[in-house]
Amino acid sequence: MISTTPQKPSGASRKISTRKRFLFFALLAALSLLPFHRQISSFVLERGLLKNESPTVGTVEEMMDSSTNSGAVILAAWNSGKIVHREAAMLAARKIVLNPRKYVPVQLQSLVEEGAFDPDIYVRELALAVLRQQRHSHLAQWAAAQASDCDPEIRLLGAETLHWVDAKTGVPIAVRLLDDSDPRVVVRGLNLLEKWTHQSFGVKLTEVAAGVADEETGLIEFHPGSEEKCKAGATLAKTWWAEHQMEYDSIVPPQSYKAKSLPRREEFTASTIDGRQVKLSDARGSTALLYFWSTPEGGCLDELEDLMALKAKFGNALKIFAICLDNVPDNDGGVAGESDEAIHNRKFDPHAPPSPSAGALRERLAQLVKDKSLSYPVILDEKFSIGGRFNASTVPTTVLVDAEGCVHRRFAGRRRLPVLEAMVAETGQSAPQTASLK
Repeated sequence: MISTTPQKPSGASRKISTRKRFLFFALLAALSLLPFHRQISSFVLERGLLKNESPTVGTVEEMMDSSTNSGAVILAAWNSGKIVHREAAMLAARKIVLNPRKYVPVQLQSLVEEGAFDPDIYVRELALAVLRQQRHSHLAQWAAAQASDCDPEIRLLGAETLHWVDAKTGVPIAVRLLDDSDPRVVVRGLNLLEKWTHQSFGVKLTEVAAGVADEETGLIEFHPGSEEKCKAGATLAKTWWAEHQMEYDSIVPPQSYKAKSLPRREEFTASTIDGRQVKLSDARGSTALLYFWSTPEGGCLDELEDLMALKAKFGNALKIFAICLDNVPDNDGGVAGESDEAIHNRKFDPHAPPSPSAGALRERLAQLVKDKSLSYPVILDEKFSIGGRFNASTVPTTVLVDAEGCVHRRFAGRRRLPVLEAMVAETGQSAPQTASLK
């Protein structure tokens, strides 16, 4: 007799059936997500770049431009406290805030206003440029606050911002510039007063300041007789002011308008030229100065010696890290530390010697440390891991980190030793006995 009881499927048949059902539902899920493919890809890219410690500014900015929720991403990058991300956030916010066809969220406007006192001088420049174009109601007060900074480059930025202020509020601020120690600031104050008052004080900008850094020293140098001409012009302007000051308002910047450290503790671990392991957190409780440099860049070697003098001035209250970028590839196909001739030869001559090896660079740097008797850590940042984190794409770049490990100032280009002393003192460390900005 033939049995009519149905046979149970074999184990192999059950596996195939289960797999088909799984694939079927996976296909349905994939099809249902197709309309959201762009949003998902954007989300993954955004999260990745926001977590990345050292992306390029351009990469982060491009991500923000293509985001489906650019406002939220800009704010997230800004609030991260990361130097690269904040610069990209300011660049992206500028496009929205200055676009007359776009609605500007209150948070983005506040971001730009906060940026006017950012620890990063470049972010500060971007923010003030936006506020100038907006003719912001607080522009005069904020320009005055910049003009009282210990960094002459920021004071100069404040003086330039005054060009967008009306005479009634601008003249009293411009008069304050007449006592500045930097001739460039003084002559801009005189130029502003001439524009607003139609008086002549006998000084032209071209007669006073070269306006560019000396290729050998990296410092701003002035034409002979600049200070004397500025003092003479300032004397004439002050005489005029004594007779007319009652006609103008007095603008006093609120004390709260000062740069604050970024809301994030920084850290890195690196090996020094002599093989020691150092961490940024080793400096916790003291001010840390990170100096990004390269051997051929004008003035970097001189500034290494200035930093030794700075270290002697502040002692244990200041920890210095000299981070050399001599082996970092640049946009020309060479590496920092090479001459233009060496880069050109390697690009066009197949027999030209290759870039210097890391070992050779370390030996050269070790000799430099010995010759200059440098007693602070010197690091070769071959992979640009530290430089990328602090956006040191231009050398020299200096970053001041406060006692809590947060960035207090960041700027490119050389500064004279008295200015560096004032900056360190500003972080809360004991001020030098005779600090002068001259």
